[in-house]
Amino acid sequence: MTTRVALRTEKFQLSEHLSIQEMHCHCLNPFCNITLYDDELGKYFEHLRFIIGNIPIRINSGFRCAAHNMQLPNSSMRSQHLVGRAIDMGIPLGVDANVFYNAVKRVGFTFHYLSKDNDFVHADIRPKGDIHG
Repeated sequence: MTTRVALRTEKFQLSEHLSIQEMHCHCLNPFCNITLYDDELGKYFEHLRFIIGNIPIRINSGFRCAAHNMQLPNSSMRSQHLVGRAIDMGIPLGVDANVFYNAVKRVGFTFHYLSKDNDFVHADIRPKGDIHG
């Protein structure tokens, strides 16, 4: 795993269907001008898209700056979003939430969960054995 840094103004693809713009923090802080991301995340994302039939997947959240992360209820101070190793994905249209979640598990993300409302899946590529996040 390699964590990299991108400026908020940069535009490029992490993989065929995942752009750095989708990974940028959603906060409105003018000083939040970098995005951390892990090179491997795009590979996992593309594998997931392939498994579910190449259906578009909406990214709800990628990288989060510490200030934005602290504003979110139930967020961890050791969140993998803080280091660019996590994505929250909306359930694709026409795909059952449990089917999508099972596809996420098959891809090999090291940590994942389906939201209690079945409206998004969190997936990350934290180092194996790291239970915090």
